[in-house]
Amino acid sequence: MREDIHHVFVYGTLTDPYVRRMVIGEDVDDPEYGVPLDGYVVLNDHANRLGTKFPRLAPHDDGIVYGAVLKVDERQLASLDRYEGEGTFYERRFLDSPTLYHDIWAYFAIRKEEANAS
Repeated sequence: MREDIHHVFVYGTLTDPYVRRMVIGEDVDDPEYGVPLDGYVVLNDHANRLGTKFPRLAPHDDGIVYGAVLKVDERQLASLDRYEGEGTFYERRFLDSPTLYHDIWAYFAIRKEEANAS
């Protein structure tokens, strides 16, 4: 078994095995599909500099997002970070959700207004 396994909640293109193979170079072991994330909704309003819109997780008391949980090693996690633009377009943060694993990552949009406020 691989060491340093990370659990990552995904809800968009990374739920597709073909996309994961393109991003990581292989698919991941035993992804879990249909995993509920309570307290969030997906908004499709996160735009890049060209105006292309991408989904983002947003807190919502009555929300629920269904996605997949991927088990990845350090190298695979670094590939996901590059794909998501970690640190510039999205940031990887631990989720606080009673319905998911204790230590699970998800990618959250870095909003222009949030970046300007810091």
